[in-house]
Order: sequence, then C-alpha cells, then structure tokens
Amino acid sequence: MNKTFSIVLILLLLMNNITVASQVLVEKSDKSIVIFGKTYYLHDVKKGQTLYSICKVYNIDEATLYEANNNLINTGLKYGTTIKIPVIGNSFITKKTENTDDNYIHHTVKPQETLYTLSNMYSVDIEEIKNLNTELRRRGLRIGEVIKLPKVGSETDDENLNYTEHVVLPSETLFSLAQRYGVTMSDIEINNPSLAKDGIEVGQILKIPKHSSHDYDKMVVENQKVREEYSYSNITNPYTKRCKSFSYNPQQTFKIAVMLPLFINENIECKSEDAYFKNTGKFYEFYYGLMLAAKQMKAQGVSIEFYLKDTRADIKTTKSILSSPKMQDMDLIIGPIHSHNFKLASDFALDNGINIVAPFKLKNHDKVLSNPAVFLAYPGLDAAVANISSHLTKSHNQSVLMLHNGTNKEFEIINLFKKNLLLAALPYENIDGVVFKNVNYKAHGISGVTNALSAGLYNVIIVPSKNEVFITDIATRLNYLTKQYKIIVYAMRAWEEKLRNIEIDYLKNLGFHYSSISYVNNRAQKVKDFKTKYKIYFNDLPTHYAYLGYDIAYYFLNVLKDFGSDFQACIYETSFKEYSKGLQFDFNFKQEIPYQGFENDWISIVKIGKDFELIRVN
Repeated sequence: MNKTFSIVLILLLLMNNITVASQVLVEKSDKSIVIFGKTYYLHDVKKGQTLYSICKVYNIDEATLYEANNNLINTGLKYGTTIKIPVIGNSFITKKTENTDDNYIHHTVKPQETLYTLSNMYSVDIEEIKNLNTELRRRGLRIGEVIKLPKVGSETDDENLNYTEHVVLPSETLFSLAQRYGVTMSDIEINNPSLAKDGIEVGQILKIPKHSSHDYDKMVVENQKVREEYSYSNITNPYTKRCKSFSYNPQQTFKIAVMLPLFINENIECKSEDAYFKNTGKFYEFYYGLMLAAKQMKAQGVSIEFYLKDTRADIKTTKSILSSPKMQDMDLIIGPIHSHNFKLASDFALDNGINIVAPFKLKNHDKVLSNPAVFLAYPGLDAAVANISSHLTKSHNQSVLMLHNGTNKEFEIINLFKKNLLLAALPYENIDGVVFKNVNYKAHGISGVTNALSAGLYNVIIVPSKNEVFITDIATRLNYLTKQYKIIVYAMRAWEEKLRNIEIDYLKNLGFHYSSISYVNNRAQKVKDFKTKYKIYFNDLPTHYAYLGYDIAYYFLNVLKDFGSDFQACIYETSFKEYSKGLQFDFNFKQEIPYQGFENDWISIVKIGKDFELIRVN
C-alpha cells in the first residue's frame, strides 16, 4: 500500500487575549465534586469575574487555583467555563461535609449503590448510616452526593506483611470481622491462637490475613433485601443539564480535529512501501477507517471536514497544534493517543467547550476522567466484568467459581465480579441469591477445583489470570473434568491472544467464552460492504484499527448530526440508535459520577461454537 500523502499543518502561537470588564459579585458555589479523595467546588465563571475576586471569596491564593486548573496558565480565565477550586481545611460548610474529623469516611455515592450495599461494603448497620446522614430518613441516596460512614475499628496495614492488625471495638464479632475483611472465621482463629482459649475481647489486637487460606469461600448473597432497598431508594442523577433539540442544516459543516502520532516526514522518507516508521502503521489504518466513515456520512448529505494533525507523540508539538486559533472552532477532537498529550488536549477541549474522544486505551485514564468533555471509547476492565456479570445472570441454574493464583490483580477482579454479579441480579425477581466461590489454584491445585464443583449445576469458572503458562495448563486440566461435570469457562480479554496454544477441542468442550474488543462478524452484510470499500480505496484488507477508526467516526458523526456539538446531555439517547452498534465496537457511554467524563460500558462476549466458529453472545 502506498502510504505517501501530503498534509499541511497550521502552527500558530496562541495569543493571550485579555478582556477588561467590570468586576461582578462572586458567590461561593454550592456544587462540589470529590476527585481522588479531595473535595473541590465547581465554580461557573461569570463575565467580569477575575482570578483575584474568585480567590478572595474562596480564601485561596492564585497559585493554588492554577495548580488545580493547569489549563488556566495557557488560556487564562474565560467566562462560561467551570473551574475546580480546592476546599481548604473545613471551609466547605454544607450538609455533605460539615463534619470532617478522622472518625468518619466520606463516600461519594455511585450509580446502583444502595444503603444495603454500602452497609455490606463498610460493615456498618443501615440504621447507623441513617443516623449520621439524617436526610436519608426522608429520601433515598442520590448519585454523586457525599455521605458520612463510621470507621469500624482501627487498623494498621503494612504491605510487606501478610496480615492486617485490627483493634476490636464493642459489638464486633469474629463473624463481622470475617465479613468485613473477606476471610473466614477459621482464618482469623488460625492467625490468633489465643482466641481458642479466651475468645474475642474489646481492645484486643487481632492479626487478620489479607487473603483466605481455605480452598474456597462460598458466599450466598441474599438479594431480596437489596431489591427492596433499591426499589425505594429513589436514586436520582443531579446532572440536570437537559438534551437540547437540534436540527441539522445541510449547509453546516462539522469540523473534526484528528490528532495522531503519524510521523509523516519519516514515513515519506522510508524506502519500503510496506514498512512504517516506529510501528505507526496502525494509526494510518485507524485514519483510513475514519475517512470511510466520513464518506458514508457525506453520502447521507452531511458535510464534514477533517483537520489531520501529526502530534509526533510529542508534548511540544501537541502544544503547538493546540495554539492554532482554528482549533478553537472544532466541533469534536479525536485523539491524541498518548496519555500526556491527551491530558493537554482534554484541558484545552474543556476550556473551549469541545468534546474530545480517546480512541485508544490510555495508561492513566483516571487523570482525565474528571473532565466532563472526555469520552473514553476504549472499554476497560470494569466494562468487561460488568458485561460478563450481566450475561451470567440470564442463566440461573449455575454456580460461579473464580479460579486464581492469589495475586493482588486477580483479587481486584474477583471483588469487581462480586459487586457486579450482585447488581446484575437485582432486576430478576426469581434470583434470591448468588453462589460465589473462589479457589486458589496455586495453593490447592486441581483437587481444590474438584472439591468446589457442583454435580447438579452448570459450573461457571471465571479465570482472571493473564499468565499464558497457567492458562494453557488449566484449560487442559479442566477439559478432563468435563466428563464428570458441566463446565463453562469465562476468561478475560487477555486470553484472546493466547488461544493459539490451547487445543481447539478443549475450548469447545469447555463452552469457552471470553471478552473481546476485536470480534467482527464476517458474515454480516455491512462488514462485507466495508471490506469491499476498503479494498477499493486502500488495496488491502481492514485491520482491527481500521474497524476501530470507522466505528468511532461513524458513531460520533451521527451523534453530531442528531444532537449538534453540545451532545453531552444527549449521549444516553444514542444507545437506542442503530449507529451505536458498529462493525467491531458498540457504544454505550456512561457517566460514573456526575460532572465527570464518560466511559464506554460495552464489550463483546464471544464463545467457541459447536462448529468451532466464533459467536457473539451478548
């Protein structure tokens, strides 16, 4: 494929325009947000307000304000934007945080959380939560609000130790401590021999193991109480911005900036027509997908202009691109790819009221997720766990078993599954509980698995490991157990690249399922049409990145056509649109916390069919 083409970059310095306006009264905001445990006011800047007047009202200095809003250094204060102002000390006097001493935990309520789930999470009674948050006696929880929770006991936790030291408080029992720390009572007794003689006493220091040493834990979650709590909790979303009506004018042209590390000059100088400089070929393929999506939209009467920008994976170049006055006129920004460059661009986007899409996985996505202009298109671990959990709850005659090697990363995934399986079961009236087991394979081997299997149920075995040797070994051993037990294996996306080392017959016998971001149904007519067009224009077959580029562009260009560039409040309506179902990617954006960014809560679940074909099941 010939990869040489011309791109003109407009590199102009951004001038700091200073507008002199009459100073207006600054009122302290009653909106707040908690980011990484720190509370900020959300202040809407009004015309005439200055840094000095804002800092004076909030009793902070300008250096603190700049530190919380790095974009102010380049752009200055602009009215109509929202800035974060750190809460200093206990100056935030609202019902949310009026008591901030060390006796309480301040928890930000997330979607689908209830008093019952919080009670289990923090090992406190629901009545105790209501006593500390009296407004909850009149109404239910509200997403985004900060509530107070008591700290149960006191503890010290050294990462180099295999246990946590806990000081026993009145009313605590071995059972409540076992529930809180996710271990069994016998685990605690083994680590504290004196309990066998004297029992548990107030003020006693106990060693609580960080992980259970038993073959497996069997946890039955009684959902009826959760369902009742969930039904009247009246959880509401305080994100009150409404979706505006929009009608596309065929005379309007949408301007899209595409920021990719193309290294154009280096690729032009490269002698080989097939080799790309520094593995940049995937970004060209991604852009080819974007181009085909634009052609499709233009055929539907939508006018689009792409502004292609070569970031060269460099901060200096990215800053130069963002300094161009034309960038302020964009309706959407796609990219950059690298985390440090995307952070710069997302700050710029928020300042200028432009939505920005992260098309690839970001290493530190938490650093940009506090930005409400950000859309993370690439699904993460949470999306995979949530989708698998939702799929599993559709079949009820089964036992769920987590098979792991005791690593911290695996336990992180296990805890995610516990939470998501419970939430996924809520809508089903006929599910009274979820049986959840976990087996440490490293400690107990295949006998530990056999002891945990149920003869009369389907045994759903979830394997969170990425270790290729372990994956190959466990698939082989589990295959032999299929003669005695009904087994279905679910794996994370990491397995997708390691299937070549596993016998295909084993995968079929195990009813093997895995989460995937690269599955394409080659029998679908729209996929066949895309392949034909891609071959005509680029004389090659589309890769994963070409599909990704097409799906992202086709989705967001349709969103612009239906809702205009200010589409944040309308994003939930797009999940019912046909264009939310792509060739390879689907889009179901969710905002975990109000006033923050959006994440794509989708992933494909694929299984090996009877004829060894791949089938998408969700």
